[in-house]
Amino acid sequence: MDFAVKTFRNKYFTDNTAIERFKHEVRTWLKLKEHPNIVRAFFVDTFDNKPHVFLEYVEGQIDLLRVVKMLLIHDLVEIDAGDTPCYNELACETKPERELKAANRIFNLLPMDQAHYLKLLWKEFEDCQTLDSKFANAVDRLQPLLSNYYTEGKAWKKNKVRKHQVITRIYSIKDISPKIWKYASDIVEDSVRKGILSE
Repeated sequence: MDFAVKTFRNKYFTDNTAIERFKHEVRTWLKLKEHPNIVRAFFVDTFDNKPHVFLEYVEGQIDLLRVVKMLLIHDLVEIDAGDTPCYNELACETKPERELKAANRIFNLLPMDQAHYLKLLWKEFEDCQTLDSKFANAVDRLQPLLSNYYTEGKAWKKNKVRKHQVITRIYSIKDISPKIWKYASDIVEDSVRKGILSE
């Protein structure tokens, strides 16, 4: 099996707070169960007095640790703001304002340096301009698709969602990851065949 190995930058090597944060994040990552949308962390070891985390290898130039952080921060803000069903147009109108308010509230609870870093990471996800943020958004858009598929279209049926709306919602995945796009497209087609998504 191939591994990707991550550690922190040399400039943080003398920062004990940064080292402890890194170790804490890695310990949390190691506890996560296997999931198709999350890169697995297998173990952590120390070399040259520096912790290194061994991850599932994924091809490409995407910084997967940053992607996971973006997704976690994005979800944390959504939880505080009140998650918005992606096909509820009325709720989507107030989403930016509610989430900005939630983000400011959450980040203001943190030490200044951490708050600044996490707010930049959250904004990068929301702006969706970098490769990391585009990939993170693609993964984020896959999640509701999977939730509906495995609950027999519960939210789709409730909101009278049709196939073209789902395709529009997940289309950004296509340019980021052809493999994920193929997987998502197959789920949409299978959902239509099973009658849990209207044509």
